[in-house]
Amino acid sequence: MLVKTLMKTPVVTVTEDQPVWRARELVLREGLMDLIVLREGKPVGVLGDRELRLAPTSANGRSDWQALWDHLAVESVMTHSTLTISAQTHVRDAIRVLCDSHVDSLPVVQDDEIVGVVTIAELLGLLSNLLE
Repeated sequence: MLVKTLMKTPVVTVTEDQPVWRARELVLREGLMDLIVLREGKPVGVLGDRELRLAPTSANGRSDWQALWDHLAVESVMTHSTLTISAQTHVRDAIRVLCDSHVDSLPVVQDDEIVGVVTIAELLGLLSNLLE
């Protein structure tokens, strides 16, 4: 089975210079686990809910530490990783990359463009289906 059968599209991205609070709002609004972080259109990292959960929120979803988050860029809290995989990568190999790299998401790249993302969630869903 190939990654292209499991990958999520479209990919939601942020740039490394965006404020953390904006990325957090995007994650909450879209119900995402991870955002792919870009520099000049290329993936340079992942901003996961792990990093974002550390920020306390107010009732309106904005960070209580707004003054800090206004000045804190995504780059300062993201997991730095330039790992990518191809849509033609076998799922088995994607699992190995995720396990070895300790990241939860991998951008899927074709012809130097991000075409999807594969995450631990998709792989666990596949495992669940196989075990039924």
